[in-house]
Amino acid sequence: MKKIIPYYLISIFLTIIEVQTVISAKPDYVVTGFPVKFILDELTHNIADVSVLVPPGASPHTFAPNPSDIKKMEKAKALFYVSEELDGWAVKIQAKNVIRLMDYLPAEYKMNFAESYRHGNESHESGSDIIDPHFWTDPLAVKTLVGKLTEILIRLDKANENNYRNNAKVFIARLELLNLQIQARTVQIRGKSIFLFHPSFRYFIKRYGLNYGGAIEIDPGVEPSVRHTGDLISKIKKSGVKAIFTEPQLNPGPAKVIAESLGISLAQLDPNGGVAGRNNYFDLLFYNMNVLIHSLK
Repeated sequence: MKKIIPYYLISIFLTIIEVQTVISAKPDYVVTGFPVKFILDELTHNIADVSVLVPPGASPHTFAPNPSDIKKMEKAKALFYVSEELDGWAVKIQAKNVIRLMDYLPAEYKMNFAESYRHGNESHESGSDIIDPHFWTDPLAVKTLVGKLTEILIRLDKANENNYRNNAKVFIARLELLNLQIQARTVQIRGKSIFLFHPSFRYFIKRYGLNYGGAIEIDPGVEPSVRHTGDLISKIKKSGVKAIFTEPQLNPGPAKVIAESLGISLAQLDPNGGVAGRNNYFDLLFYNMNVLIHSLK
């Protein structure tokens, strides 16, 4: 004879399952690109899910979210992006919580663009108020954000406050050590000129005593003018550098033409990562440091 389970026992059982699901559910954060993911990964570890929209090999400057990306951003507990100059397409998303990282970077750490710069339909002259968004190439700039981001994460997920605070302490210590390591290693190339594919490493260059010579594409994804290319070639010749740099997210064609015309090498810097060997913040910084040392010493 089959036993009939009382309805109230079924209700209790289902309630327990629902409570356990709520307790075990991780907050879901969506970020625009891998540099933002790497920073949040250090603060969240296994207590939250951090998903990235811009795939490996794509540039956040030229990325366009599809309908499923938009839905993911809208459903997430929070959406993190950098600024209108990098991933401004995120501004249009009606997410539950939208966090713009540049709002929390202290003014003394922000860098204006060094050259005339075009963003969308707007043109900006050198020294304008357009802020270079690539702050993460400076570990000490990232360090200044850790406290604010920790408080934001606690506000979004109070239950894990202690975990976020402990992770933040460890991250800060590791960033300080990383800075000292890069400082020591880059002594051998200090004062060298660097010609970038686009202005993505100026925070790194400033932090470690290098000289920014210029960039091939000031506006990412837009081929440089003949005049700009000619001026840049003159600067490269005068500097005597042995290499210029491409990036995996942008078409290297213009850089190849310049390198071939001058008989110098091409090397590849990666501002975004997200691939084997460059899949966390520290590996990404060490990779780029090693490329610069190998190419410039």
